[in-house]
Amino acid sequence: MTSLPCDSVLALLKPEYRIEDLSHARELLRETLRLDLTEQGFLQASARGIAGSDPTHYDAVWVRDSVWGFLALKSRGEGERARACLLALLSYFGTSAQRLRLASVIHEPLQASRPAGEMKVLHVRFDPWSKDMADVHAETGPQLWNHKQNDALALAFGAAIDALADGFIDESAVPLEGWDFLLRLPTYFDRLAFESMEDAGAWEEIERINTSSIGLVTAALEKLDQLLTIPRFRECWETRAKDRGIETEHEIAFDPPALRRAIDRGYARILQQLPHESPAYLRSSPRYRESDAALLALVYPGGLKRLDWLQASALLDSLQPLIREVGVVRYLGDAYQSANYWQGAVPETSTDPRTDDCSEPSAFSERARNLVPGTEAQWFFDSWISIAYAELYRANPREGFFHKQVHHFNRALSQITGGTPRSPWLGADGKAVPAGAVPESYNIVIDEKGATFRPSPITPLNWAKASLSLALDALERTLTVRMGN
Repeated sequence: MTSLPCDSVLALLKPEYRIEDLSHARELLRETLRLDLTEQGFLQASARGIAGSDPTHYDAVWVRDSVWGFLALKSRGEGERARACLLALLSYFGTSAQRLRLASVIHEPLQASRPAGEMKVLHVRFDPWSKDMADVHAETGPQLWNHKQNDALALAFGAAIDALADGFIDESAVPLEGWDFLLRLPTYFDRLAFESMEDAGAWEEIERINTSSIGLVTAALEKLDQLLTIPRFRECWETRAKDRGIETEHEIAFDPPALRRAIDRGYARILQQLPHESPAYLRSSPRYRESDAALLALVYPGGLKRLDWLQASALLDSLQPLIREVGVVRYLGDAYQSANYWQGAVPETSTDPRTDDCSEPSAFSERARNLVPGTEAQWFFDSWISIAYAELYRANPREGFFHKQVHHFNRALSQITGGTPRSPWLGADGKAVPAGAVPESYNIVIDEKGATFRPSPITPLNWAKASLSLALDALERTLTVRMGN
């Protein structure tokens, strides 16, 4: 297989770093890590082509990816753009369609588990080029998508609560209709019994009781509970509810014991399932899963308060089987973008079937049948792991945590593409990818010459950019702490 890293980043890799090394890396990677927002403040998942013309629909906005973009922009001091990104998301949740879904599910939560329930819940992906932030459209109308992704909703909610708590945004800046999301989402989660709900999770696949989703919801509710112990914010919540005509006696945000019971239920399930993602099934079930990279979210950005450093360390240890030659697989047996996934012709339609929804059991099983064993896509998650070890080091400054933080940071840097305009790297679909970019993953292509690693056609990916940017900032903070010692 081809070797990584590419020549263009070899000079950045160091066994030991100084603050000035990271300043140099940040300058050299300025274009690589740039996050472009639309005029409305939205962050596309990938801006790899002409706006609105990507058949994979990676030019859409995913709530999850946008929150990562917000976190990166905020971390690196781009305050105005970070605020624009977060407030744009709150505007999306304030649309009439989203507010109707929110109210409808609270009124009748069972509809989420009925046929077409995946389209009844709050949506987490949309077309940024539509006037009303509508769903991505396929040939015959809105594209069917499993929007049951509590992790994404919780990420957005938690980011907003943090931004209010630390004064990054003022409550007056929140779009008026966006307050419905902040005031009522805890009730939405409670009514759906989030701690036992099957959702499509971070990978948008077959529905399972995901520890990662439950953990992020629990973390978000914790943040709200802490915020509302401050009289100014408690008064703000009550005033906004009155302005919006929301009856507070039916909302758990206004009932501290109910809110804390929900948090306790979340922790009970988390502690029952850790260090696994979805162990509440027979081992023969496609829903059963042990190691899963989505669990990293419990350490960062979730930051669960009752997850101590020993538990977090054990969680990271459980993910070691996922670490491969050039990246990290999402889970063992992941068929998405496995060997030769992008090879061959596809129908000439506005939607690439290879990136269609794959959450139905039949579709999930069909894709799994095409897996070439041992060729799972290797994702950009080394940067995410590096951030997680930074969190562990902050909680308990062990040298082993620091060395692992640096190790995975170097692996993340090595994932940046090489090539030149005259001699570009080829992606897994045989088409050129940009140089100096962070791919979604590295894929294996098998042909008569053997097996080679190639970047996914989804290059660059904004979540990957954001994660590497955050890893760079996290390493700088760790070095600053070490210098102080």
